[in-house]
Parts: sequence; C-alpha cells; structure tokens
Amino acid sequence: LSPTRPPYCGCTTKSVERIGIPSYKWLTETNTCAAGAGKQSTVFVGPLNMAASFNRSSWWMKGDVISSELRITNNRGTGEAGLTGFGPNINTIKDPRYGRNSELPSE
Repeated sequence: LSPTRPPYCGCTTKSVERIGIPSYKWLTETNTCAAGAGKQSTVFVGPLNMAASFNRSSWWMKGDVISSELRITNNRGTGEAGLTGFGPNINTIKDPRYGRNSELPSE
C-alpha cells in the first residue's frame, strides 16, 4: 500500500500462491453484524440501543456470536469477512458534529 497511489486505504492483502498463503481481509465491520459474512450473519441492534438496555451480558453475547460467525466464514472461505473485526468506539460523544454518533454507545 502506498499513501500516494490507489488503493489509499486498502484492507486486504493479496495471496502468495507460490507458498500457499491465502488472501486476507483485516478490517471487517462488526458494529451491528459480521459484515461480509453473507446471509447467515446475525444482525444486532446498533450500539445506542444496546447501551439503552443497560445489560452488560448482552454485549458479551453479541461479541460471542459475531466472533463465531467471523471464524466460521473465514474457515469456510466464503464471504468477505476477515478475522479482525472493528465495532463501536468506547469513548463518549463529546461533539455532536462527529457524524458517526449512531456507532457509539455514549452516555
């Protein structure tokens, strides 16, 4: 990757077929589901709704389900999901102009 040539912000690595290394996607959106896992992916409510429940165990269960789906998709070699997922930020919203407030549990 190069900051001066496209793709500027790639999230996949190419495979090295001569030594048997497959391609890998290292940024998978896991905010509400395992994005790219296909139709079998479980979709959860957004972080604002999860936070409104004040149920800490629901966060752990969501993480368990999404991590299992990422592993299954990766092991099968189907879909566009990698093993490295990123989800909601943990910081509170300090400025409403941030623009991605729906991805934060906030206060």
